[in-house]
Amino acid sequence: MKIVVLAGGISPERDVSLCSASLIANALLSKGHEVAFVDV
Repeated sequence: MKIVVLAGGISPERDVSLCSASLIANALLSKGHEVAFVDV
């Protein structure tokens, strides 16, 4: 399955978003999905 993970943004929680999204993207990759990580 192809999945896009959106992260980042301009809020003060940007770092938390990037970290969380990275963990999610890695988990999806480990399950065999095709993942595109996009820093908005």
